[in-house]
Amino acid sequence: MRAHDGFDADTWARMAEAGWLSARVPEAQGGLGLGTADAAAIMVEAGRAGAADPLITGCFVPSAILSQLSTSAASQALAAFAEGGPPFALALQDKPLDLRDEMLSFDILGAGENVLFLAQVNGALSIRMMKRPKGCPAPLADGTPLDSCAVDAGALRQARSLGDGPSCSEQWAAGMREGAMLVSAQMTGCAAALLDLTTEHCRQRVQFGQPIAGFQVVRHRIVDMQIALQLALTSCADALAASEDGAGASLATHAAKARCSAAAMEIARAAIQLHGAIGFTEESRTATLIRQAMSFSSMFGSAAFHRAQAARLMDKAGQVA
Repeated sequence: MRAHDGFDADTWARMAEAGWLSARVPEAQGGLGLGTADAAAIMVEAGRAGAADPLITGCFVPSAILSQLSTSAASQALAAFAEGGPPFALALQDKPLDLRDEMLSFDILGAGENVLFLAQVNGALSIRMMKRPKGCPAPLADGTPLDSCAVDAGALRQARSLGDGPSCSEQWAAGMREGAMLVSAQMTGCAAALLDLTTEHCRQRVQFGQPIAGFQVVRHRIVDMQIALQLALTSCADALAASEDGAGASLATHAAKARCSAAAMEIARAAIQLHGAIGFTEESRTATLIRQAMSFSSMFGSAAFHRAQAARLMDKAGQVA
């Protein structure tokens, strides 16, 4: 059950005790020092369970960003979080926030009060942390907090710097890639749960004297769902393998997010069609999973965005070759 601020504090505390929140925190800061593949395994099961907790935006992506920063401020922030601190949140930005401007507009994704953002200060890049400003709430379909904010740049200039230098841009981009990768993994779990629920419903739902799973047209729809899921799982596995060896990680992540977003929505639409009206009811688990599929499909970039980015990288590689 979500609390009013986007997550359940008791559940968050239990996950901290279980070590989930420190999975991507380096051992030197009191974490487990696990990799992206380990976090992805957690997110697959979170997606299957329909978990609403902000593990990606509040935990794994911030940990991935901060663990790249070799500053005492970043280490302190990570150590405090690993001990069971509250979740972070992320500024959604397609370029660094230029702090020379008087007012800056951006969205904040996630439930946390400590917001990470990438800034440009006097021509230099900096990753900073600020207290969440008051914004206009515009939650995603599943209730994930998303605030649209207009903030005085003076307040951002006072934000705590966690790391400075030209490498901040790539460090931030690496965190966003991890976010896209982990959301892709979560979507495969969500899609697998929808497939299981839909298959079971079709076996139990009787129409014209027999379970509707016996009709060929229904079987074809189930097979289409299975194919979409298997393609998504394969693309996820390829992206995780690329992230481990570093070769083609960006292209593989774009391809995985595009494939998983499309597959999650295809499976969600089929689940609605095969469940009928019951699929929309709050009593049905499918309703929660479908709303999450809608949110995840656009989180960290839509399928169309990632297809365009993948095409750009392939064109670039072709020109170099």
